[in-house]
Amino acid sequence: MVDFKVEFNVLQKDPDHFLGCAIEWDPITSVIKLDPGKYLLEIVAKYDMTDIHSSPIPLPAGRKMYMDKEWNGDKNLRNLYQQIAGSLNYAAQLRPELMFSVQVSQLSRVTSCPTQENLSLARQVIKYIIRSLDLKIVYRPDDPNDPLSETNNELMMFTDSDWATSLDTRCSHGCYVIMFAGAAIAHRSKLHKSVMLSSAAAEYYEASEGCCELAYIHGIWKDFYSAECPCTPTYIDNQTCIATAKMPVFSRKQKHIPIRVCHLCDCCSKQDG
Repeated sequence: MVDFKVEFNVLQKDPDHFLGCAIEWDPITSVIKLDPGKYLLEIVAKYDMTDIHSSPIPLPAGRKMYMDKEWNGDKNLRNLYQQIAGSLNYAAQLRPELMFSVQVSQLSRVTSCPTQENLSLARQVIKYIIRSLDLKIVYRPDDPNDPLSETNNELMMFTDSDWATSLDTRCSHGCYVIMFAGAAIAHRSKLHKSVMLSSAAAEYYEASEGCCELAYIHGIWKDFYSAECPCTPTYIDNQTCIATAKMPVFSRKQKHIPIRVCHLCDCCSKQDG
């Protein structure tokens, strides 16, 4: 920073805003809040939806989008839809609950040939944003008066998948979220790149993807604290996946997922060690 000040006129202060996200820090409680409200308001204004009624949910339950083979070729509609999808995709980085609607179910899947119905669904996500502008990501320190505070605030990961959810490709949808200090620090919601032959395989795949992200976070932890990161609890709701991750070998029925199984087993063995 000293060398930087030689060449530039620098004003040093605590960060309060970064890439459309306000950073709020309470010096008394040490609570940190990330508020993307300013950027979300810009989205609402940009697409002229300031006076529109809000929606309680981003998309109708179970609603999925697929490519329309008989697209009418309306380039103006496509341009508008791509702009909205891009804006929402960025917003979803700080609003994890939007990630499924934008990435998987399914605004980003039809950007090359959207229909008027797709555009209406994209606008509904903005209507939900209007309804939930006050939501923030809140990181809290341990509370000595709460016996569960330390457990709830530790680094942890949750993974899940929906097997063969895409009716056109039969690819599975997977997601993970990594929590620290009571809130998300990393998350993903995405269709798998290949078709999984079983629900267990889909769970293995997503758990392995989550472990890759977790390894990256462990590296940041080590650089910051100059110490190894403690073992990270990983929560998976599939008993087959959990059991196989702890097995030293796998059977003939598991031949279709050997690499991911080995990776997950390796991560589990390192945590046990």
